[in-house]
Amino acid sequence: MPFAFPEYERVPGVGDEEYNHADPIMRMRATEQRMRDQFVAVEVAKIAREKLRMCYRKETVNHTQNCADLVADYMKKQQIVTARAYSAASKGSGDDE
Repeated sequence: MPFAFPEYERVPGVGDEEYNHADPIMRMRATEQRMRDQFVAVEVAKIAREKLRMCYRKETVNHTQNCADLVADYMKKQQIVTARAYSAASKGSGDDE
């Protein structure tokens, strides 16, 4: 039997209208969801970086021309990771009760 990842229900996050900060269960689920999303984004960026690294090694001298699309893809994915990290840090830094 192949390995199957568990399916998680999407819950309202911080800033959504349905989010209730006073509910500890909802707060825990929102935090876990945000962390799962962050881990997935980081791994996707790592895969893009590895593809870029392999392209650099394969193309050697011509890497600036032949790997340009991989560079753009990696930079876009890395910006998503960085934006999520800063967004999570700014949301978690203040007490909005």
